[in-house]
Amino acid sequence: MNSPHYSFNQRIPAYPRAVNYAQHLDKILYKGYHNELNDEYFEILVVKDTIKDQSCGLQPYTIETELKLETKYHFKNHNKYPVIEYDIQTDSWKNNKTIGDFLPTTGVRVDHKFIEHLADKHQIEAELADFSTVRYLLQGRKISQLLTKTWLDLKEVKQGWERDRLSYIKQLVLSHNLAVDEPKRIETLFDKLKSEDKRTYVITPEMRNYNGIRLSLLLAGQAYKYVEENEYGDNPEGYVLINESLLSSYEIALEYIFKVSWDTFSSSIAEIQQPGLNQRGPYLDVTLGYPPRPSLGSQTTLTQNKLQAWADAEESSGDFRFYPPYSDGKYQSETIEYVMPPYPYLPGSTAC
Repeated sequence: MNSPHYSFNQRIPAYPRAVNYAQHLDKILYKGYHNELNDEYFEILVVKDTIKDQSCGLQPYTIETELKLETKYHFKNHNKYPVIEYDIQTDSWKNNKTIGDFLPTTGVRVDHKFIEHLADKHQIEAELADFSTVRYLLQGRKISQLLTKTWLDLKEVKQGWERDRLSYIKQLVLSHNLAVDEPKRIETLFDKLKSEDKRTYVITPEMRNYNGIRLSLLLAGQAYKYVEENEYGDNPEGYVLINESLLSSYEIALEYIFKVSWDTFSSSIAEIQQPGLNQRGPYLDVTLGYPPRPSLGSQTTLTQNKLQAWADAEESSGDFRFYPPYSDGKYQSETIEYVMPPYPYLPGSTAC
């Protein structure tokens, strides 16, 4: 099947090195070597339940949420913030460390073998440039797939956590700019932050991106649902992640403002001008396209099967793979394949 391709042909002059940079970068980003950040503050969004509309459908579409602000050290408390994980393939649950063990989040995982394939083994700058480009494109693909999942007919999804998870994601997108918690509680919550506290990864109420904090925390993999023991059959008690991290904790706090547009299938990005001194992030204004879903059916442009095909497309296999084919211990080309949806009338995305 034909697809848009992105080729990497430019190279930067060689730079000698003693270690493989892609593997070193993978180690730094994804192995959780963040013990020095125990004193840093982080935010977690806890989804509660949908607010029941008692006004004949006139209230904004929303979901009740709670914002938690703690240091990484406190989020690593096994008794208070245990994480549980659901495996959709085996329909089973297991315990999986604590919330603090996953902070700060790092965003999408890039296959470092593909980066090694792109860059000469003695070109650190080229490898870093390729990594940044691949990560950027993968973020866009993943966000498009995430939005597409919210268009699935939930009646066709097996009842249980996966159906509830998709419902929560949809509601968080639709209510992205609504209050994240009770105003009085928010005021008290941020009062404990002192000027000398470490707050690099915190979105505070005076920041431009605070109005979209629901969506930001969802995209960063910092949105959870607390479930009681056996609420979904044989699950243990704990916090279950609503969606994997697509952007990092650092990106959502320092780089982006996220908004949603109801009248376009394409997303857009704009710089935030800050003439003068004392500039402060975020610096980029991202609007995600999220229009009304077209009708589904065999006689229409979109079907449930098409939505499912793109929403669940694997990165390294299948008709809509992201990476090129891999065989004989190496990738067979330097071109990325599917970044945008393969079908018309599906929401596209740009992450940065």
